Amino acid sequence: PRLENPGEQRETRALYIQACVAAAEAHLLKGEPDRARALVDSIALPTHGYYGGRALMLRAGALEMKDGPRAALAEYQRAANLFGRFKELAAEAHYHVGECHLRLGQAEAARAAWQRVVDLYPQTEWAGRSKERLNASASR
Repeated sequence: PRLENPGEQRETRALYIQACVAAAEAHLLKGEPDRARALVDSIALPTHGYYGGRALMLRAGALEMKDGPRAALAEYQRAANLFGRFKELAAEAHYHVGECHLRLGQAEAARAAWQRVVDLYPQTEWAGRSKERLNASASR
């Protein structure tokens, strides 16, 4: 349908972006990384605000599922850098950077990423998870 009101167009576009993010998440849960990426590749941009960040995180998750942690690492780092104004999102991205480093056998880099979450985003769920990972790695 053709929308005459620019406000309606913005609202419709925002709903479309949110729907793409939700559908991509469902595809990842079903183990369909290619279908997830097809939905989020074009919207994983800072111009789309929080949902652009979620889209980039899902893109990274799809890359990790299909191509492994090395492929996903740069996307998670990019999400942390581009979407730092969204604390929960940036904390999650840094946490996953640590997970990727750990899977690549880079334990020191993993600990540094988790420590960054604890230091920069102490009030987030991801800080708690990062503390758990740091404690587990210290006891080895």
